[in-house]
Amino acid sequence: MLGTSLVLSVLLCSNYALRRTARDNKDSSPLEAEVVERNFYMDDLFESVPSLLESCSLQAQLVNLLSLGGFRLTKWISNDKDLLTAIPAELRAQSVRTIGEEGILPTKRALGVIWDVHKDAFLFKIKPKELADTRRKDISLTASIFESIGFLAPFIVRAKIFLQSLWKLRQGWDEKVPEEIQQEWSVWQKELQSLAEFLVPRFYRLVMISTTSMALSVRLACMIQKERDYEVSSTCYWSDSSAVIGQIHGESKRNPAFTAYRISEILDISEPQQYGLTVLVNLIVQMVAVVA
Repeated sequence: MLGTSLVLSVLLCSNYALRRTARDNKDSSPLEAEVVERNFYMDDLFESVPSLLESCSLQAQLVNLLSLGGFRLTKWISNDKDLLTAIPAELRAQSVRTIGEEGILPTKRALGVIWDVHKDAFLFKIKPKELADTRRKDISLTASIFESIGFLAPFIVRAKIFLQSLWKLRQGWDEKVPEEIQQEWSVWQKELQSLAEFLVPRFYRLVMISTTSMALSVRLACMIQKERDYEVSSTCYWSDSSAVIGQIHGESKRNPAFTAYRISEILDISEPQQYGLTVLVNLIVQMVAVVA
């Protein structure tokens, strides 16, 4: 344990020194100090800004600020090639020290997920494995899928439900799974390989149906705005439900208590004008109105 404790101690001390440098120079560099305080995860910095000019300025100021504490920021990478070319090659990540004519940017691992820098999207790499046919192998395969943000949660939960059913059989760790149950698992494991084609853009567009879902989307939008270091000029919410949009716009004056509570929560932190039907649903509503 001595070696592990020593490594943790060094990491904690360096992390403290990093943030202390930011706090000590907060008066002269308030924006950059806040970025250091909020957006460093151990020794990695993740930050988004709305324009090339701001990103160039922030990068240069962060380098200057942390140099005051003896830190040299390197391994810079961005989805904006103009920003990369503005950063000295020796300070860039090894994979973007040289940017060819085609300008294809690499993929990088960040906080447990893989970021396709060129497409500016998160992706997932699953190593092919032999078919798991025992409880030990099933658990091992499920545990090998690490994804910290939750994009794959709807897919992974199916495996966890399957493992629950296995547990109820009270079989040994290395006993073969019964054929009728194994077929269900085989389908899931085959689908697992298709995750390599699954991309999640780094921006989000949520389509909400119920008032509960809409309330959750408003809370999420507030959280995202709070965590961003730049101002969001406008936010729009879209739903497939004309009933929900009508309730938010006050078309129905009498709602069940639960629905009324959700509508009240939504309107406390947003305006009715921010809500609309998705394009397809809106088109259908207009067509119906014309026919009527």
